[in-house]
This record gives sequence, C-alpha cells and structure tokens, in this order.
Amino acid sequence: MTDFKDIWERIVDSAARNKPDDPIEIPAGFATRVVAQAFSQVQENGILERLLPKVLAVSCLLMILTITSHFTVFDNEYEDDLLLADQLTSELFLQ
Repeated sequence: MTDFKDIWERIVDSAARNKPDDPIEIPAGFATRVVAQAFSQVQENGILERLLPKVLAVSCLLMILTITSHFTVFDNEYEDDLLLADQLTSELFLQ
C-alpha cells in the first residue's frame, strides 16, 4: 500500500508544480504510432461489408434501367392537349 501512496504523492506533487499556462505538446512520432497501430490490427470483414458495394451497384443499375425504360418524349400530337390543359388550369386558378 505504501507503493501506491508514494506514487500518488509523486503524481500530485508533479501536478501541483505544473503551470496551467504550459502548452500541451504531443510527443514526437505519436501520430505515426497511432496510425501504425490502427492499421496493424487486421479486422475480418463480415458478410454485410463484403456485399454492400455490390448491392449498391446493382440498385444503381436498376434505378438507371428503370428511368431509361420509362422515359418518353412528348410528340407533337400531345402538344394541343397540353395547351388545353394549361388554359383550363389558368382559367380555374387565376380568376
């Protein structure tokens, strides 16, 4: 128990002597060690992580296929109907 008290007193004395205006500095090479440690840990990807990019690609392709298959260009034969609809709605709402 005396070892703990000695260590605790040393830590408290060190904290009491430290000025609060002292800048806090990261030791040299600290960021490199953190990054190296993070990349050294190998994580095995689960089934969701492996399938998610494929599912996203398939859904994007289906969306593009759906949009292109249902895209129609209005011919001139429908232009009169559109003009009539515009006239009717303008008469109803602009009165």
